Amino acid sequence: MKKKTLFLMLVLTCVYSLAYVTESVATWDFSGSYTESREDDMTLSETTLTYTLIQDAKGKLTGYGTFDYYSDENDISIDVEIKGKVKGKNNIVTLKYTLKGKGSGYVLADVLGKDTDAKLKDKVSLELNKSSLSLMGTMKRKLCAKGSGCEADTSQVSLDVPDGMTGGGILMIYVEPDENGKKFEGSAELTLSNDEVFPLYFKGKYNSKKDDTKFSLKGVDAFAKGMKLKLEINGRNGAATFIRGKVLGQQLKI
Repeated sequence: MKKKTLFLMLVLTCVYSLAYVTESVATWDFSGSYTESREDDMTLSETTLTYTLIQDAKGKLTGYGTFDYYSDENDISIDVEIKGKVKGKNNIVTLKYTLKGKGSGYVLADVLGKDTDAKLKDKVSLELNKSSLSLMGTMKRKLCAKGSGCEADTSQVSLDVPDGMTGGGILMIYVEPDENGKKFEGSAELTLSNDEVFPLYFKGKYNSKKDDTKFSLKGVDAFAKGMKLKLEINGRNGAATFIRGKVLGQQLKI
């Protein structure tokens, strides 16, 4: 994977427009649809788990999906709910979430056939592989069907990250200085590589002796709440010399 860089552009119009591309400080949004399928030749069973993940500004994961299981003994369908968390630190990004649900099925092995109750619990633990843009880890599963007992197993999982997600993004800061040109505040927005846009509010201060500007940003609505960033821009070369913050559950530092 190419080494990522960070750069800044300064455009002077009726207001200042500061934009930098967060390529060396990657931000990952795993919201999207996933499918995990499996066939077992020993039990002649087939399973398909299709679900959607929703990641909020603090890294909290929620979602929903459907689990289908078919074998010589059972035909089961279960709606699942998802809860979990994304964490990122020191360039390591992990996801941990649980899928749980109850549903109905049909016991095929019975001579007459009969309905049955079923429940599923999956525990998923994944780590981002940036070079292959994939999520790799394990899934611990427990599936129970009334009349057939429970099955438990652990399997390896490999999922592609959602289309368009590369970890990059663009932060736009729209600046209008006060009368002395040293203190200012206004709106900003962070746009990720998947075109997701998070609105932000900022305060800033210019230091003429050091020729640098410090910004403090945070999310302004329920969608972006929990996002916090601090950065320092060098006026001589337009470089971001300092970044600290937390976005989508991931700690950013440069």
